[in-house]
Amino acid sequence: MVAVASELRPTPAALLGEMTATADFPAGVLNIITGITAELAPTLASHDDVDGIDLGGVDEVEADELSRVAAGSIKRVYHPRDDDSDSTRRLRTFIETSTVWHTIGQ
Repeated sequence: MVAVASELRPTPAALLGEMTATADFPAGVLNIITGITAELAPTLASHDDVDGIDLGGVDEVEADELSRVAAGSIKRVYHPRDDDSDSTRRLRTFIETSTVWHTIGQ
């Protein structure tokens, strides 16, 4: 997971990163980036190794632009709407499900 820390208050995210670095987290499971969100977001949205992007907290105009940039590579984009009352929708956006058929005997 790649998380962009708050521009105004990056300290909690930096502390979380330090705690996971000294805990039993495998390397690369959590990556925290600090900086100016407007500069980081287009790069992350267009990066080929990013499989999904959550646009929660992004204004409508910027969300549309990031969705357009993300379409250059195949990825899942979650954009919360005002009428989105389903709390599991965010999670279901990033979980892959499939049906597997198993033959039994012949």
